[in-house]
Amino acid sequence: MTKSTFAVKLDEKTAMKYVIRAEDEATKNHKANKNDIVTGYMPSMVDKKYCPVRSFIMYTEALHPTSEKLGQTPKFNLFPTDGQKVWYGPGNVGHNLLDSFMSKLATSCGFAQKGYTNHSLRASGITTLKRKNYNDKQIMSITGHRSSASLAVYQKVASDEKL
Repeated sequence: MTKSTFAVKLDEKTAMKYVIRAEDEATKNHKANKNDIVTGYMPSMVDKKYCPVRSFIMYTEALHPTSEKLGQTPKFNLFPTDGQKVWYGPGNVGHNLLDSFMSKLATSCGFAQKGYTNHSLRASGITTLKRKNYNDKQIMSITGHRSSASLAVYQKVASDEKL
């Protein structure tokens, strides 16, 4: 994904910002043809500390200006104290770094390392959206899946739901 994959827009009716997927890219879940284009929409959360739109804007402003990639290598001092606005170097984050991210994060938070992967975020996200009563079409517009059947493997049933 690149900086132009997403765009920040302003809803004229509500005057709220939102992030939209401006470009579609060929991946395993959606192919690059006009019939399989997947869109996404991430609205602002007014007065929320962790507003996703504000976070997206802050992230993109901290990216290195000479690289178009969204996944850039963080600088050694990720939270600079000298007023530095660019937090990332022009290099791309490598596959191995992404693969090990969740394991390292889980360990640093005191969780057992075994079982936490990047894919865990995807599965948890889909499960959470389903529990919040989003329909399959809405979830598919976010994840890029093309069929409801492909979502079924991600939907976990909690113990209290079984009861």
